[in-house]
Amino acid sequence: MDADTLEERALCHVYRVAILPHISEPKELFEALQRIWLEANSSRSNNYHGRALARAHNASEFNGPQLAVAAIEQGGDLFTVIRMLAEALPLFDEIETADIIQFFEVAYPRIKNDLANGIPYNALEQWLIRHPNAVEPVVSACLEAPSAALAVLLRIALVRSVVGQSAEALNRVHALRSNESKFISLPAIEALGLIEWAHFDRSEVDRAVVALREGLTSSEEDTVFSSALSALWLLNHSPGDHVLIDEIVALDMPFVVRLVGDHLAYRADAIRQHSWYPDKVTLLAGKMGQHPDSYHGVDHILSERFQDTTVSWDPIPWLDAWVGTRAEISEYEKAFPRVFPQLFAALCRRPENLCELVIHWLLQSDLGIQRAARDILSELNHIQYAGVRVPQKMLDSMNAPELVHLVRRILGNVFNDGQLVSLIWSLTD
Repeated sequence: MDADTLEERALCHVYRVAILPHISEPKELFEALQRIWLEANSSRSNNYHGRALARAHNASEFNGPQLAVAAIEQGGDLFTVIRMLAEALPLFDEIETADIIQFFEVAYPRIKNDLANGIPYNALEQWLIRHPNAVEPVVSACLEAPSAALAVLLRIALVRSVVGQSAEALNRVHALRSNESKFISLPAIEALGLIEWAHFDRSEVDRAVVALREGLTSSEEDTVFSSALSALWLLNHSPGDHVLIDEIVALDMPFVVRLVGDHLAYRADAIRQHSWYPDKVTLLAGKMGQHPDSYHGVDHILSERFQDTTVSWDPIPWLDAWVGTRAEISEYEKAFPRVFPQLFAALCRRPENLCELVIHWLLQSDLGIQRAARDILSELNHIQYAGVRVPQKMLDSMNAPELVHLVRRILGNVFNDGQLVSLIWSLTD
C-alpha cells in the first residue's frame, strides 16, 4: 500500500472518529481532535487532525471559525480550540471576513493574557499569505470597527498589504500612525518594523526610521512602546540602523531592559553576528529603574556567552555595572541568583569564576554590593554548594594589608559555618 493511500485512510479515520460524530457538538469535536493530536506522537507532524478539520470546512460540512466560536462559548478548553483551529486554518480554501472578525472578538478576552495569544494570529497570517485577495477586506473590517481584539489582526493585514512594493499601501500605513484610535495607530506603527524592507528603496527605510524616532519621543507610553518594539523589528531587516537600540535604551521607561533584552536574546538571529551586538547587551547593564523580572532575555544572552568555548568572556564587569543599579535594594527576590538564574547556574559549574565574583563583591566599599555577595552565599548554602574558597589568583595579587582587609570582610559577611571555614582555610593554600 503506497504512502498516499495510507495518508488518505488516516484522514478518513480522523474524520469518522473525531469529526463526524460531533458535528453538532463543537466542544466535543475539538476535544476529540485534541485527543488524536495527543496520541499521534511521532506522526503528529502529519497534522491529520488539522487536515481533517480543514477538509470538512472546505467541503462546507461546517464553518470552521464559527465552529470554534461555538466551542468557546460552550466552555470548551481555550487552548484546545485555538490549537486545533490553528492547525487547520491555513488550509482553509475560503473564510468570510465576518467570520474572522467574530472569532477574534470572541477569543480575545480569553487569550489576551494567555500564552496561546499568538497562535491564532500566526495561523491567520499564514492563511493571508496564501490568499492575498483577502487582505484588503480584513484591513477594511479592522478600520471600520477598531478594537483591542483586532489590533494585532490589523497589524498583520497592513504588513501583508504592502507586499508587492505597493506605494499606496505603504503611504496608508504612515497615514494611520496619526489616527486618533490607538487600536489603529499602534498597529500601524508596529507594522513599519515588520515590512520586508529589502524590497524597497533606502529612502523608504529612512522614512520609516524617522517615523519611529518620532514615536520614541511621544508623551504617550503605549506609543513609545510600540515605536521601540517596531524599531527593534526593523533592525532585523536593516541592521545598519542599530543606533536605534541606543536610543531605546536611553529612554526613561521601565520596559526598556525587558524589551531590548528579550529581542536580542530570542528574536535577533539576523543581527547576532554583527560586531556591535555585544555592545548593545552591555548598554543594558547600567540601566536604572527596571523591574527584576525584566532580565530573562539578558540572562539567556549572558549565560550563553559565558559558556561559549570559542570566546573568553569575564562576566564581572557587566555584573559590576548591573549591581550598581540595585545597590540600595535588599529584597532577596531581586538578588543576583534570582534575577540571573541561568548565569548563576553556569557560574556554579565554574567554581573559580563564581568564587572570584563573590570575593570581588565582598571587597567593595558599597554596602549594597557586599549584600549582593551575601545573597550569592545564601543561595549557595540553600543548594548545599560546597567548595566556596578564595581563588588563588586573587590571593597572589594581594599584599599583607589587603589580606587582613579580606579576612575582616569574610568574618563580617559570611554567616554559614561551613562556608566560613572553607574560605578561611583557603587562605592557607
